[in-house]
Amino acid sequence: MSLFLDYLDVFPDLKVLSDNFDNIHKEFIENRDKLEIRDFSKQQDDYISKNKKGFPIQLNSYLQAKQTNTDVGWHMGALCYRGSFHPFNGMALPTLIELISPIKGILDVGINVLNPNSSLDWHSDKDYGNTHRILWGLDVPVEDDKYSIFQMKDQFGNIETKIFENNKFYVFDSNTTHRVENMMSKPRTVLAMDVISPKSSKYTKK
Repeated sequence: MSLFLDYLDVFPDLKVLSDNFDNIHKEFIENRDKLEIRDFSKQQDDYISKNKKGFPIQLNSYLQAKQTNTDVGWHMGALCYRGSFHPFNGMALPTLIELISPIKGILDVGINVLNPNSSLDWHSDKDYGNTHRILWGLDVPVEDDKYSIFQMKDQFGNIETKIFENNKFYVFDSNTTHRVENMMSKPRTVLAMDVISPKSSKYTKK
């Protein structure tokens, strides 16, 4: 049984992203230099090392983080936090915002960038509560024999590996132990979304 879930079972309304991938991707490429992307590399590495959990990015910690100017590490650009959309990043990606803003049950949305030769060690995201996390391939370069991977580990230590691809959904329980690594020569960018668990969500279709 796979640790990765089918997004159509968890949050089928996100099919609108898949249907409009070309337009969303084009918009991102044209406007990515305008985005506010903040560096959380040290926070993630330190917090994972001490707690085996991902660094819990909240409003204050996001505002205190430095804007990224490095070619390594893990970075996040806010799009939506608890229903409020980022004014600058939202204006830079109007097509994406128009598509996701009507969808109920989405808690947080961010642009997640993992730079070349960077990784996050094994951790869970328990501090984010009873949610499912959905990663969607937004800008994943294709390189021969070089990949960006996403690995999940079950309670018995069995590891399941997926390779990030454009317009693919990677859905998991935020409590599940996982790691990511980018072995490519270019950054890997995904849209990261926290959505209300289907067990507690009146919004999720059956």
